Amino acid sequence: MLLNEINARWGGGLVLHSVAAALLGDDYADRAAVSSLRDVPGTGLDAAVSRLRQSGLAFSHATGEGVVVLGAGPDAGPTTEMLVLAGTRARTRELEATTRSVFEAGVTPP
Repeated sequence: MLLNEINARWGGGLVLHSVAAALLGDDYADRAAVSSLRDVPGTGLDAAVSRLRQSGLAFSHATGEGVVVLGAGPDAGPTTEMLVLAGTRARTRELEATTRSVFEAGVTPP
């Protein structure tokens, strides 16, 4: 179980750090880049996870990179928040662009 604080400010809190440390280790900042996507069209949690898996974007422990859903409302609100993790800033930007493309296409996998 991962417990985290809630901070009502947009972008506030320790979520990015806590999830990155849990997935990559406490020293993740020495060897990885992380970023948050907050403008991905909303799909709901199950659909978002399914879409990430089917598109090959889901985080992989084997490669140490990929995308993790941080927030998705049950009503598939206007946006879904995701965390992108990769070895370089350039690679995180590639994953961000691909994630936006996949989610903006509006195709929900079966």
